[in-house]
Amino acid sequence: MNYRYLLLALSCALNLLLLWALIWSGTGYFAFKELEREYTALNGRISALNAQRVTLDREIRLLQSDPRYLEQVIRKRLNFVKDSELLYVFPDEHSEKAGAGAAEGVNESKN
Repeated sequence: MNYRYLLLALSCALNLLLLWALIWSGTGYFAFKELEREYTALNGRISALNAQRVTLDREIRLLQSDPRYLEQVIRKRLNFVKDSELLYVFPDEHSEKAGAGAAEGVNESKN
């Protein structure tokens, strides 16, 4: 009779140990859920990078094969103008606006 209680106690202890390993160990349920979240995040990042790669591939092809697109990019990014054109550069909206006194002070220092 004592062997039955000992066997029952050992099997309960073993079941509790296995339950702990199933849920809280490094390879258990919570670790699996964490890996699943990381997997989902990395798949989202891969999708975003693939979309960016497609856009950059398209731009590279256009730069290599379309002279009008190349001219447009050069004019926009580098502010190039043709000989018969004038370029007007306006101050940025985000930059500080200089008052009339600031402009006068610059001219006076040169004299």
